[in-house]
Amino acid sequence: MKINFLKKIFIFTAALILLLVLFLCFYPVKYYDIISNPNLSPSIKYIFGTDYLGRDLFIRTCYAVLNTLFVACFSVFCSLFIGVVYGTYAGYKGGRFEKKMVMFLNILESIPSFLLIILFLVLLNNFFTEKGNILGVLMAVIAVSWIYMSRIIINETKKIMNSDYINYAVIKNASFWHILKFHLLPNLKSIIIITIIQKIPQIIFIESFLSFVGIGIQPPFPSLGKMVSDGLKFFRIYPHELFVPVISIILIVFLFNIVGEIIIKNTKEYA
Repeated sequence: MKINFLKKIFIFTAALILLLVLFLCFYPVKYYDIISNPNLSPSIKYIFGTDYLGRDLFIRTCYAVLNTLFVACFSVFCSLFIGVVYGTYAGYKGGRFEKKMVMFLNILESIPSFLLIILFLVLLNNFFTEKGNILGVLMAVIAVSWIYMSRIIINETKKIMNSDYINYAVIKNASFWHILKFHLLPNLKSIIIITIIQKIPQIIFIESFLSFVGIGIQPPFPSLGKMVSDGLKFFRIYPHELFVPVISIILIVFLFNIVGEIIIKNTKEYA
């Protein structure tokens, strides 16, 4: 795949996030400001209006989007690291060792993902409550996401391990890390990129759902899922308080899917 293409995508994404952060720094209304009139409709002064507590919905939505992107991107890359190491080592060892590692994945996969996440959040809640539970959500999502990635990497690694150049490296007593760096990762690059792109929208939805039901990111940190939950309470009277976070979630997932389709298409063309 053309490396320049991926660089353009990442630079464009980083530039958008940087512009958003800079805009928030100079935005006249701060996150903790309370406006005297709650439930204001969208206007020139307050772009998205205010919520039931008099907080500016635009500034809260921007911070919530940043939190969601942070959780999704950070957890995906951590899960990817664990999944790649676990999957490649299982495929590299093969035999009974691989069967035991695959059996462990089967046991974890037999438990519903949301149930595993809820169990982790309950266990970690006492440690990370004072930090808005962001770290707890991150660790819970990572603990589930790496399973899916490991499964894919194991299957792809088994195909590559039969290659002549890897057999030659094994005969020369090359270490696992040498084979991983110079032989496995270059051949797994395409599947890794595709997995990242497909997984980020899923984690965005998971984080929003967890916050919606009250076990995700907690105040004082904003979350799109929590904003949806609050907006439902006043939907009949002030519908903008629900539409703003819902449309934000849809747009984020839509943009990631569009960019993902472009990257996947180019990956298949240049792989």
